[in-house]
Amino acid sequence: MNILKKLQEKSKSFTLLYVEDNKELRESTLLFLKKLFKNIDSAKDGKEGLEKYKSNAYDIVLTDIQMPKMDGLELLEAIKKIDPDKQTIILSAFDNKEYLLKAIEIKVDHYLTKPIDINLMAATLLSSIETLELRAEIEQQREIIIHQSRTSAMSDMLLYISHHWRQPLNTIALSTQSLSFIYELGELNQKYLNEHIATNMEMIKNLSSSLDQFRSFFVPSPHKSFNPFIAINEVVALLIDTFENDAIDISYSKNKMDAMEIYGDVNEFKQVILSILNNSKDAIDHLKKENKIDRGKINFIFKCNDKSIDIHIEDNGGGIAPEILHRVFDPFFTTHNIAHKKGLGLYIANMIISKKLNGTITLNNEEKGLRVAITLSLLSTPPCKLAHQ
Repeated sequence: MNILKKLQEKSKSFTLLYVEDNKELRESTLLFLKKLFKNIDSAKDGKEGLEKYKSNAYDIVLTDIQMPKMDGLELLEAIKKIDPDKQTIILSAFDNKEYLLKAIEIKVDHYLTKPIDINLMAATLLSSIETLELRAEIEQQREIIIHQSRTSAMSDMLLYISHHWRQPLNTIALSTQSLSFIYELGELNQKYLNEHIATNMEMIKNLSSSLDQFRSFFVPSPHKSFNPFIAINEVVALLIDTFENDAIDISYSKNKMDAMEIYGDVNEFKQVILSILNNSKDAIDHLKKENKIDRGKINFIFKCNDKSIDIHIEDNGGGIAPEILHRVFDPFFTTHNIAHKKGLGLYIANMIISKKLNGTITLNNEEKGLRVAITLSLLSTPPCKLAHQ
């Protein structure tokens, strides 16, 4: 298929910003570009281009280098800081080594020299669009994988919920039956009755709250600010009974840090925490079966500064062999110390933290086990007084 025809077909759903200070060249090039792109805009210099980009976030930016107020490289550097994945194309009348090196440094996607070759420009624009399409497809596949992982985690969460509910339900049942016994003894009075009702209603309220948390865990939530500290406490609250029954202690702070906020999908973040805790549990269970430890320990450590929070999750599960530690984020990679049922646990955790929450996640062996370190950017400046239990 002819490149121009193919470009015209594919460019319909993409937006383009063209920045050029030479009026005649800008207008003549726009005549050509408007035959290809329905959604196109132009600017006469880098400063105006950046202002327009901030308002519209175009898919592709095509710009000259030498311009007043802000040159093309400065413009693209600013855009890459905002949206690293947007496609950027430089036009220059000079085959200058310094320009080329700077373009490489700021990760400009394409570099074209003037005078403009229409066929080469069309091929470059087509390449940019196909790159954007591929990234969109990859992102869609990521979403599918994350959704499938969340669905497969439901069985684990149901198990945790059943353990979490068993003791309160038993308590409510015994309390209800005791009323009949106390009545037969003639000792039932209003005070005793009110105390039992209040106790039972409080437990029912807590059970209802945990059910709401479980239900919302598997529903994608809108991207908005949330408190990671509180989100972790909610996950641990659902798991802690099961872990304690399996002789695994989880220590974490119960303090609420209301000023601490990050941006993203809180349920995806919870999914990461669940995956890490399950991995630690698997590793600890393995050592317990080999009689290498009597009791498991998982400890949360929180550190923060003005811009970010570090969340460290440490266990005494023995760690990972150093020669395979670098592979744990690969899809479908498994090890007996990190017994992913489908080999996607840490792969998905890394995907969510790095791609969806714009953070970092690293793994390191410590003296008795593994440390998972997560760093996330904060939306607000918190009071850095985090408890470590």
